[in-house]
Amino acid sequence: MLNVKSKNKFKGIGLLIFIVFLFYIAGFYYNKHNACKLINNLHFATAIPIEINKTKGMKSLKCKIYYDDKIEIIESTYFNEEPLLGNKYFIAFNKRDFDSFIVFTKCPVPENIKENNNGWSKLPIIEYQYIVEDYFNKMTNQGVYKYFPS
Repeated sequence: MLNVKSKNKFKGIGLLIFIVFLFYIAGFYYNKHNACKLINNLHFATAIPIEINKTKGMKSLKCKIYYDDKIEIIESTYFNEEPLLGNKYFIAFNKRDFDSFIVFTKCPVPENIKENNNGWSKLPIIEYQYIVEDYFNKMTNQGVYKYFPS
């Protein structure tokens, strides 16, 4: 028979597991919410990473983004592989809500692509467009993400 201390210990462990589970689920929900927000008015530009920040469970970087006759410093998440500082990558953002970005590190900008002040509604490289479409499909329609509201 378990004594009171053992029961309290099991309750504490159970509560800790439940809290960790809630944070895990909240992370999935945040990722889907961010992807859905971007899809609404998806637009592309180029960005150059200038600083990488890695904390437990989060990967972000500061970038210079060139868009609409402005150079802005933004903070963005990145997925896939770590970007190289100073290289140029395609970045996705919501054209109407300019506070959410995703840097596609698997989509470096080749030298033959000229800077477009207005950005692009679709990426100028078809293979990269497939990478982006696959990413948004996974983040909104597949796996655990399909169970969360859009």
